[in-house]
Amino acid sequence: MSGIVGSYFNTRGSGVVAKLGTDGQVFTSTGAGLSQGFEAAAGGAWNLIKTQTITSSTADMNFIDGSSDVVFDSTYKMYVCVLNEWRPVTDGTALKVQISTDTGSTYETSGYITAANEVYYGGVATADTINTDTDSMLSSHNFGNNSDELGAATIWFPNPSNSSSLPYCYYQCVDTKSNEDYIRPTVGGGRYDTATAYDGFKLKFASGNINEGIATLYGLTT
Repeated sequence: MSGIVGSYFNTRGSGVVAKLGTDGQVFTSTGAGLSQGFEAAAGGAWNLIKTQTITSSTADMNFIDGSSDVVFDSTYKMYVCVLNEWRPVTDGTALKVQISTDTGSTYETSGYITAANEVYYGGVATADTINTDTDSMLSSHNFGNNSDELGAATIWFPNPSNSSSLPYCYYQCVDTKSNEDYIRPTVGGGRYDTATAYDGFKLKFASGNINEGIATLYGLTT
């Protein structure tokens, strides 16, 4: 044993811990024969902000800066929202993302430019197509509403607090429909075509409510 890590007088082979660190620092070596130190954590960490879950018919799900412990501002240069087990009430409808510039009082419902490459396999055909959209920052296709037709997505939001740039995101989605026997992955990107900072976003389906879904927002330390 080399002593108790973290004790001030750690004298059995690993040297003296000269001081305790501060919040967010990590315990590191400063070199052979030297006291250990504390340094800022390296970049790249995924910092959990908030998880939300829908278990019955709900119109939408939003993440608004300053509301219900959500952070969506200049704290991080990149935010990522991970969606799991999403299913609509209405069969065959598309996932949508709309932004807010006034902490959720209103959402932008037009003025987007969105394109996505979609590949699907199963049923009667295999195809490679392009989706476009003007009322959402994200363009997916047909999420099924059967209990075994759960979809998922990962959406990346770079620097939403930058007021001099066009808000944009990039994403990966997958949806499946057992009654039509297909799997459909989608990769794309979208933007709002006016330079502005934004402080929140809303997840919804093009038609009808959300039947179930889990979404987790992370801030990335870069």
